[in-house]
Amino acid sequence: MTASPDYLVILFVTTAGTNGARLGSDERELLQLLWKVVDLRTKKLGHLHDVLVRPDHPELTAECQEVTKVDVESLALAPSLEQALRQFNQSVSNELNIGVGTSFCFCTDGQLHIRQVLHPETSKKNILLPECFYSFFDLRKEFKKCCPGSPDISKLDVAAMVEYLNLDKNSSALAYGASRVEDMGNIILTLISEPYNHRFSDPERVNYKFESGPCSKMELVDDNAVIRARGLPWQSSDQDIAKFFKGLNIAKGGAALCLNAQGRRNGEALVRFVNEEHRDLALQRHKHHMGNRYIEVYKATGEDFLKIAGASLGGWCVSASSPSCSMTYLPAFLSSTPLPFSSSLSHKDLICQSDLNEFCLLGPVI
Repeated sequence: MTASPDYLVILFVTTAGTNGARLGSDERELLQLLWKVVDLRTKKLGHLHDVLVRPDHPELTAECQEVTKVDVESLALAPSLEQALRQFNQSVSNELNIGVGTSFCFCTDGQLHIRQVLHPETSKKNILLPECFYSFFDLRKEFKKCCPGSPDISKLDVAAMVEYLNLDKNSSALAYGASRVEDMGNIILTLISEPYNHRFSDPERVNYKFESGPCSKMELVDDNAVIRARGLPWQSSDQDIAKFFKGLNIAKGGAALCLNAQGRRNGEALVRFVNEEHRDLALQRHKHHMGNRYIEVYKATGEDFLKIAGASLGGWCVSASSPSCSMTYLPAFLSSTPLPFSSSLSHKDLICQSDLNEFCLLGPVI
């Protein structure tokens, strides 16, 4: 249990492509950044802020134009994503008068705005996100905690929450994003007031970085938390895979790259996420790009992962019992250190047979 923040900042984004339940799934760029401050102590709402963002590729889908009503011509004068984020940070700092002891946290409609749009796009554009973007409250989950009799989270969008609480709907004259933010503000005020008196604590976390580590063959791996990625560049490392899935939490040691019998990358990897929710979000990145290549993402099983990460398929291994380090060859192996086609394995890349029987390190052995 963590302390409740002083403020919530409602955060909402739209993209140049699909919005709503499939936000971010088509890899289209962020188009609009909206936010509103909620003072949890005084139970008051701040002003709505709405900033257009100039995408690198300004073509908007017909769906986007219909839903967002964004004027395409005005995008030419809009700030870039990096500039818009600086504007956002400055605006929030000024409005909250952030000082020692003042705390705030984002609140979003579901997981997609933070995990599937902001983190992937800023990662691709090498934009450094401030620390505040690594934690947030999912309003749908908070609503379910407060109102357990409400619809299932998968069906619990803003409209469903408004209906459940019998709140007045915002005027249809408001644009798509603005309407959602206004409704979210009213929902939050209702939840923190009588008779609910809900406290916002224990926010969602986004991993700062991927952690390499060992995986035991005896470990239980959830079948619903693993994917198979295909089409990876041969030189890809586990960190490259983590960057591709930026915003989603990969389990420690959860990126296992497959190599063929010749010791070369075969363009596949098994990736284990912290839970089914993150695995399902990863599946929405099917055919997203790593450089110029698109990566295919499919469901896999815990057994598939352990066959690679648990080293049950074996690999190049070295017998530690002999000073000469005699080598044994097994049909396949993995490593997370890129190997050029012309390279050969040194003793640092090899794992003792006894170690292979227990686990396989997802990284070079020092």
